[in-house]
Amino acid sequence: AVPEITELFFVENGKSEVTIWVEEALYLSSSEVLEKLSDICKSVEKKTGAVLLIKKDSEATPEDHAKPGILIGVTSFAESVLMNESMRERDYFVGLSGNKILLCSQTEKGCKKALDYFMNKVLSVQAVENNSLKMTKEQGKQYIHAYDIESISCCGAELKDFRIVVPQNATANETVFANFLRYHLKEYYGYILEIVDDRTPETAKEILIGSTSRTSETVGSSQFKISVSNGKLNFLADGLRSYETLYSYVGNTFFGFSQKNYTFDNGFSYVGAADNNLFDGTITATEQLGDVRVMFYNVFNTTQTCGGPAVRQPLQEEIVATYLPDVLGTQEFSPYYHADFVPVLKNLGYASITTPAGSKNYTELWYRTSNLTPVDSGWHLFSGPNDANSKSLTWAVFEVKSTGKRFAVMNAHWMWGDPNIDHAAALESNAKETLEVLDAILAKHGDISVVFGGDLNTNSNRATALKSLDVLKNSENFRYAWDIAESKNDRKTCGDYAVYDSELKTYIAWDVKADNTYAQSLDHVFVTNGTAVKRFVTLVSLYTCWTSDHHPIIVELGLK
Repeated sequence: AVPEITELFFVENGKSEVTIWVEEALYLSSSEVLEKLSDICKSVEKKTGAVLLIKKDSEATPEDHAKPGILIGVTSFAESVLMNESMRERDYFVGLSGNKILLCSQTEKGCKKALDYFMNKVLSVQAVENNSLKMTKEQGKQYIHAYDIESISCCGAELKDFRIVVPQNATANETVFANFLRYHLKEYYGYILEIVDDRTPETAKEILIGSTSRTSETVGSSQFKISVSNGKLNFLADGLRSYETLYSYVGNTFFGFSQKNYTFDNGFSYVGAADNNLFDGTITATEQLGDVRVMFYNVFNTTQTCGGPAVRQPLQEEIVATYLPDVLGTQEFSPYYHADFVPVLKNLGYASITTPAGSKNYTELWYRTSNLTPVDSGWHLFSGPNDANSKSLTWAVFEVKSTGKRFAVMNAHWMWGDPNIDHAAALESNAKETLEVLDAILAKHGDISVVFGGDLNTNSNRATALKSLDVLKNSENFRYAWDIAESKNDRKTCGDYAVYDSELKTYIAWDVKADNTYAQSLDHVFVTNGTAVKRFVTLVSLYTCWTSDHHPIIVELGLK
């Protein structure tokens, strides 16, 4: 036990033997903490003439541990360790322990609050006598946040002492869920759990995510399972849709955030199934209508928004792998997006339509080689305003291997509303050029089914749509796919950017407005006369909300 004291002089008669010891990780990563400490030192020197040294705790010797000091964060000093054992993520403490002044918190944010309190409530208000400064017990403060959950115990042990274990080669789904769980435990329980992979030595207190080397549980097709066995809490799911459903279930139901205390014992088990919902488009994960499935998807280029490509691409790859469209039409698929995405698409059995060398095609068209054979193809760069030459149209005629039927897909990205251009004129030009490509395909290949889609950067509520979309809607050959779909959902294809917490590696906010309708969409699909639209859905799931400002459109077609 550390003896209690009622006051501690950190400057006496203009001199100080006190060192400020900072948690090494905080010392190395937080310029704001060091800046606040520098301000404190300057204030002390101005008031008394004494100079305080700032060092990281890894440099402290056993003699240093015995001397008076000021401890910042989760240091290796015994006084700091004892205090931090009882603190949660948003808590902080300013006070005395043994012969130390403690400014403690589990987080950088809490430490900054502790430093602000010390500066404003201890140092700045203190009258200086004999060039001396002290802190008294009465000047201290312990802030304890009121968390939604007070206790979570598993087999008699508090969950705060557990760690999260993922497989050595964790899938994107397993990684995403592990980070999600850690974030929610931090927010509602107040503890940040360590995430390790299953190469680390096994301990008794573990939360197992997915198929680790020490997971004994199994799960059925399209199911998720939460269970406790051998003292460990297990989360297991079968693929993207099951993990998305598990994610929602845990966030809304498992902890509930309506109880203060939770207890899980050996033998606990809950099994759920991935929901298939026409409203959000996820029904297409389990069944396909018509002859072919086509997906149009603006994948959101290389911007670092929403976690950046390194975070978003593995999730987008899971989307494609789950819904496996026969044809995938991408927009904003920049050359810089290829390195990680292209190998995965090829591994899934896709090939891309070849475009002219040096074209830097941002509207790549992919097809499943097991189902389709390309017969003809082409690429058209739209004239007029065109940022980075990214606004283009890639097309191909395919033959279905199982039936011999032929159809064409035209995948495009029209010009966006740059304030320096005449947007309406640019869109109308894009629309007319689109029809020219269609006419050429039909002239060469006859009366086949053609589907055209992509990010057209306008909707039926915008003045710019009056001419551009109507150019297609009023054409002799095209019909608006959403209007004639036999089965469809009424969801907007675009949304706000998701908010990503880079420290905890998880999404913390995203757009899920259920009242947004398809009429507000910027992404559209048209089909030629005689082509049946068996199903038209905007896929609005967790992964699509996180990874782009556009949701994929899936259309399932009955070909001529």
